[in-house]
Amino acid sequence: MLPDAAAVWRSAILQDLSPHASPCRYLTPARWVPLREAAVDLGGRLGAEADHLGWTAAVFFARHPEHGTLRVEVGGCW
Repeated sequence: MLPDAAAVWRSAILQDLSPHASPCRYLTPARWVPLREAAVDLGGRLGAEADHLGWTAAVFFARHPEHGTLRVEVGGCW
C-alpha cells in the first residue's frame, strides 16, 4: 500500500490529468500519453520511497511548478 503522499500523487495523475489532453502548452498529446503512463508507473514503483525521503511531487516528477516542461534544467534534460 502506498503512503498518503504517494497515493495522492498517483490519484492526481489518474484523475486530474487527462490522457487525451496535454497539460503543457508545447507538449504534444502524442508525447504526453507515454509520459503520463511513465509517471503513473514511476509513482507506483518509487513513490513510497521518495515520500519517505521527503521529496515533493514537483521534485519527484521533475516538473517546474510555474513553467511545467518549458524549463529543461528542472526536467532532467541537462
